[in-house]
Order: sequence, then C-alpha cells, then structure tokens
Amino acid sequence: MTQEFAKPNFFKVVAEMGDVVIDLMKEDYSRWKQVGDRKRRAVATGTLRKSLAYRLNIKANKVEIDVYAKGDASNYYEAVEFGRGKNKKAPPVDAILKWMSAKPVVLRNKKGQFKKSSAEEKKAVAYLIAKSIGKRGIPARKSFEEAVSLVIDEFTEKMSEAYGKDFIIALEKKYRTDDNNN
Repeated sequence: MTQEFAKPNFFKVVAEMGDVVIDLMKEDYSRWKQVGDRKRRAVATGTLRKSLAYRLNIKANKVEIDVYAKGDASNYYEAVEFGRGKNKKAPPVDAILKWMSAKPVVLRNKKGQFKKSSAEEKKAVAYLIAKSIGKRGIPARKSFEEAVSLVIDEFTEKMSEAYGKDFIIALEKKYRTDDNNN
C-alpha cells in the first residue's frame, strides 16, 4: 500500500526557487540584451516586469513552476518571453501604437530629421510595424530559461535535502503511530 506524505519543506524550497526565478527575470527584463540581430530591452513602461508572477502546480508526483504576467501584460508576455513565429497574424495596431507612445518612437522625415507627426502617420507606421512583426516574427527573450539555468544546481541540492527531511518526518510519524497501535 502506498501512502502519500506531506512535503512542507520541499514545497517551501520550490516556492523559494520561484521567487528567485521571478527576481532574476525582472532583472533581465530591465537589461539591454542581444536578441536576434539587435539589442533590446523588454521594458517600455515597466508593466511587464512588475506584473510577473508564478504559481506552483502540484499534481500527483509532478511539481511545476508556471510563470505568467498579471493584468494587461498577460496580453504580450508570451510574445516577449517565447518569441513570435514568422508568417503569423500581425499583432493589433492599437497595441503597437501604445508601445510607440510608451517607448517613445519619434518619426523622421526622408532626410532622417525628427518631425512632428500626425495621428494618422503614427497609425500608418504602427500598421507597418505590426505587419513586419507578423511577417518576420520576434525572437524569444528566454529570461525564464536563463534564470532557471542560473539557479537549478543550487536548488536541486536544496530540494533533495528538503524532500529527505520530509520523508524522514513522514516515516517517524508512521512508525510512532504504528508503535502506539500495538
């Protein structure tokens, strides 16, 4: 007969790892980073960085850390983190317009000089950017993957120790209970 045992030490360490991974991702989203053929930051307004969170999914013997973005950033988190494939539907032009004003993107004339642009011109440029993203895609940032790779060795050892402690506690409880019943 198999018996499930409580794992409070193990889950505490996994939750600690989740906190560290989120902190590392937030730090990474603030840095300039070579992604594909250009350097970029994932931060225009800071909304995505501030909205990162995780949840532990525990099912039977499987434990996962799922990272997600809360609020408005949930609409674009996956595109930033995992990239966006080529030849897909273009993102919404309104989202590109918001990004352009947050960045801020300033238009130039044919001579390369900055110019004051109308709402129609900005919308036309946003449309072209959206169309280009749909056609060429966006490279993945992979902050989660990098964060996990930085901490996995340390936390694998900690999780093993915590799981061992939980197992010993479970055995002690079982045999103390069995001794009291005899």
